[in-house]
Amino acid sequence: MPPRVTRSAARLAASASPTIPTAADTTSNSSLPRPSSTTTSSRKRKQAQDDPPPPASPDTAPPRRSKRARLAEPTSASTQPSKRPKNMSSSSHDEDDLSRSAVNRSKLSPTSPDEHASTSKRKSTRRKSTNQAAQSAQSSSSRKPSKKSSHKKAQDASSSRVEPEPEPEPPRMPVDEEDDEDDQEDDDDDEGDEDEAAAAAAHGYSGDGDPDDDPFSGAFLGRGMPPGLSSTLRALTGMMSGMTTRLRGILENLRAKDDPSVQMIALTELSEILLVSNEDNLAGHFSPDSFVKELVDLMQPNDFTGEENPEMMLLACRCIANLMEALPQATASVVYGGAVPVLCQKLIEIQYIDVAEQALSTLEKISVEFPASIVREGGLSACLTYLEFFATSTQRSAVTTAANCCRNLAEDSFSTVRDVMPTLLIVLSSSDQRVVEQGSLCVSRIVERFRYQESKLEELVSADLLKAVLRLLLPGTTTMIGPNIHTQFLRVLSITARASPRLAVELLRMNVVDTLYQILTGVSPPASNDDVAMKIDKNIIMQALIRTPRDQIFETLNVVCEILPSVSPDNLMFINDLTDAGNTGPGNVSMGTRARRSPNDNRLELLQECQPEVRRFAVILFPTLMHAYTSTVNLSVRQKVLTAQLKMLSNFDIGVLEEALSGVAYASHLASILTQQEDPMLVTFALQVAELLLKRLESIYRPQFYREGVMAEVTKLAQRELAPAKSTETETENSSAPQVDAPSFSAELPVRPEQVDEDNEEPDEPDYPDEESVGDHDDDNEDQDDEDDDDSESESGARKLHTPPTASVQDVITSRARKFVEAYQNDGGLGEASRALTELKQLAEDLRQCYTSNNLAEGPALFKRLAKHFDGDTPETITSYELLTSDIVSTLLEIFKSSDSHTGRAARSAFLDAFMSQSGQTKVITGSAGIGYGVAEASLENGAHVVISSSNESRVQEAVAKLQKAYPSAAERVKGYAANMGDQASLESNVEELFKKVGSINHVVFTAGDSLAMMPLEEATMDKTIQAGMVRFFAPLMVAKHAAKVLDKSLASSITLTTGNVSEKPIPNWSVINGFATALQGTTRGLALDLKPIRVNLVSPGAVVTPLWDGIPAEHREQTFKSFESKMATGKMGQVEDVAEAFLYAMKDKNLTGSMISTNGGSMLM
Repeated sequence: MPPRVTRSAARLAASASPTIPTAADTTSNSSLPRPSSTTTSSRKRKQAQDDPPPPASPDTAPPRRSKRARLAEPTSASTQPSKRPKNMSSSSHDEDDLSRSAVNRSKLSPTSPDEHASTSKRKSTRRKSTNQAAQSAQSSSSRKPSKKSSHKKAQDASSSRVEPEPEPEPPRMPVDEEDDEDDQEDDDDDEGDEDEAAAAAAHGYSGDGDPDDDPFSGAFLGRGMPPGLSSTLRALTGMMSGMTTRLRGILENLRAKDDPSVQMIALTELSEILLVSNEDNLAGHFSPDSFVKELVDLMQPNDFTGEENPEMMLLACRCIANLMEALPQATASVVYGGAVPVLCQKLIEIQYIDVAEQALSTLEKISVEFPASIVREGGLSACLTYLEFFATSTQRSAVTTAANCCRNLAEDSFSTVRDVMPTLLIVLSSSDQRVVEQGSLCVSRIVERFRYQESKLEELVSADLLKAVLRLLLPGTTTMIGPNIHTQFLRVLSITARASPRLAVELLRMNVVDTLYQILTGVSPPASNDDVAMKIDKNIIMQALIRTPRDQIFETLNVVCEILPSVSPDNLMFINDLTDAGNTGPGNVSMGTRARRSPNDNRLELLQECQPEVRRFAVILFPTLMHAYTSTVNLSVRQKVLTAQLKMLSNFDIGVLEEALSGVAYASHLASILTQQEDPMLVTFALQVAELLLKRLESIYRPQFYREGVMAEVTKLAQRELAPAKSTETETENSSAPQVDAPSFSAELPVRPEQVDEDNEEPDEPDYPDEESVGDHDDDNEDQDDEDDDDSESESGARKLHTPPTASVQDVITSRARKFVEAYQNDGGLGEASRALTELKQLAEDLRQCYTSNNLAEGPALFKRLAKHFDGDTPETITSYELLTSDIVSTLLEIFKSSDSHTGRAARSAFLDAFMSQSGQTKVITGSAGIGYGVAEASLENGAHVVISSSNESRVQEAVAKLQKAYPSAAERVKGYAANMGDQASLESNVEELFKKVGSINHVVFTAGDSLAMMPLEEATMDKTIQAGMVRFFAPLMVAKHAAKVLDKSLASSITLTTGNVSEKPIPNWSVINGFATALQGTTRGLALDLKPIRVNLVSPGAVVTPLWDGIPAEHREQTFKSFESKMATGKMGQVEDVAEAFLYAMKDKNLTGSMISTNGGSMLM
């Protein structure tokens, strides 16, 4: 094999023969051996050069002269051995270092071969338009040639073209790897130049001109496009050749450790180059390994003097950052060049703040691809240790780096993570939104990483951290986190509650229920736990579920489920058939399996220690969850709701459950689930909930199950016929038809609990891919995957599939319903529950007989009996199931559509009279004497129902009897209850009990009072003052508080309080009374805002003749009356029947609220 003709030999030959070679020379050159034809080239231009020119072109392009003028200086420089400083290694040693770094870089950066291919591809596209024949000739060549053979062929071909005549090969000089790259670049340029000359000749251009005289003379504004473009490209190629030489010189100067000034100049020059460079102009001309090694050395103390140069360290660190910015694949060289330990050390021991800030910025770029290397070197702690000393922009970089480092944490990094958790807690309190978001990512990724290691998670998550998370989650209080972080924080809470019973109880003590309620509804939770079900608006929940992202809703429900203990599997029929939707643990295990894995003993003991929090949790969330179920159609959300309710019913005390379920039509809710049968899992959940209610609250829910139709729906499901099970044997063939999997159901086949435990064992440690191994073998396994696919397809040619007998989804539901009926359907509670249905059926028959036999006189009484069944205050209120099954609806339709028009009109009239008067009734609660009694009389006269209340039971009964005697036709509309409002200890409980007895009402008139007690200031004591304010201020305040629970939420409802005109015109020795009267005015205005749309007003009657004056001696009373009358414009004391009209006005005027009505006889004018 002839010796290889190097680039240096070509240059020497060109300088020795400046003349254009003749044809004989060309012929002699052709005697040089060509590359072997067995080696197929991937570059189309080389094949085109070897082919003879087409015979149709008589004119050939004149040969170009060689580029010796442009190459003279580099050639002369390359022929002399370069002199290096004494402390620098030889060129051969440099070549070895560069070769090793290149090999390492090719191993670490999987993209480098692609980049090399892209560079070659970019060069080969220069002559795509001029080599159509070559392209067609190369169509049969391989697309993946050997890189070595292709590279060698390119070198030999270029050498044979450049050399004008055979000459002995000059002695070879040792060259660096970079020189070889330059040779290849220049050879490619020469090839391109010859092709461009040929293209120019084909278009009629002369090749005699020197392209170096004016490289821009034929640019885009010149006479011809092809020569102008090629000249510009030649100029750019020359610039890059000079860049390589310049970079080599910079590298030599960086190694001059005995001369810091030379190193500083080289650093400055390198920084400028990297600042304006990018991946396109650095690829192929820049060796990052060699530069990284020197830059890392420059960031450390000088080897000779041991001194640190802060400017040099800052500039070297900045060069590393700019290098990764300009050449992203150089990040691997930076990491494996040892830069990470040095950068972390600059943060651990901060001597120069500028260097530390630049180190943080550099680590941020490294953390994107190599976070594990930073964590191993202590970078996670280093980034956060002195966070508060940096500016906000630097803090963002530090926390972003930490967030990247928290991705895929290794097992041995636990101690490091534990040490930074207090710092992350401080980060969550930052005032900068980006810092808080990145800190939140750190926390969520750490918790996610150790979610299966309970002991470690308890060490990482503290109560203070949970408080900070809840503070950021509370809607409306902060905008520091976005929706994505909000969802991740909810997942943090669910993971923490699942892993640690202690932290789950801590969440309850932190009122997590308020945060969860506000996320689900968008409004603040009720302040008290009383009658919560009546305060929850289903429409508000529906609107909140619509506007809240589904992931947030699901994670919120997940927090609810994970706080609660798992369902106790004892004696429950369907617990092994239920799965927890969205379970945070691995695997889709049944609820029974999970209960066996994680016993409830510890969690239940901790819950017993915080009963008030558990009670509030159940009372607020149980009805809220039921409304959330009916407000969405998402299957996972509904399944999660039923899971949470099932856990509450299984683990909470019976007293707590009774309070949580009061006011909630839960039996009707279960009946609707069984009726709709939207999903078999939901039906199974409903059956399991029904079983739990019968086990724990049988006395309450067994009658309700019959009345609401739960038992009837279960019986209907159980009575369905089962389809015969079929065992299928199918033969599958290879075909293009799509294969559709048959629907599966988790409960079709019995599964042994121990088998489930084995199949779904939770891993002690999740496997994470190594950051260096990701994507390394994709190309290598491509062909192997294809072969595997072919083998699997051939093996599946024809085989028989034997499937066991499977039941349909409907049959599974039927089987479970039969199990439920066998266990729980008996006659217990059936008689009591069927009484209302029997009565309704008889009433429907009586109505049909009445109006078909034209006995119209009995119709109104029958309709009044029917109307009583729709009264919401009675236990006999009709249910939807009873209404549908009692034949009432069809009977009414038959009567109203009677062929006899007179009968139809009479029936409709009687129906409207009975139901409209019943539904339009007004209930008023007022006092038993004085103004209160007068208001009761006026209300009865206006057709309202009246409830009398007083502190004395006998006085109440006396007032009721008196009213019933005065209004005999309205005797059924008068009731009375006693409630003492003068005792401080029992005031609120008495008021609460009163409204429970009264039930739903429309208006409350508070006129209670006591004997006038003039109290000079010198006689006032705390006890006397408080007692004087009991009925004048404290009692009306408690009445307004508890009345709002039973009043209809509309403008038609009102609360009317009573005061005196001493609030406007004080009287001597009445300072205490005057204070309470004045305070009640401000309280009325505040209540009007707090209780809206319920209206709250105040009436100031002035001096009125009432029984309250009976406590004053007669002679003194007469004198007092005369004194009042002398100061009144009307000249007489007010009468009760006149003042009562002011209270009627306050009840009727729907535009009146927060106001005071004065009816004082003009006493304020005199």
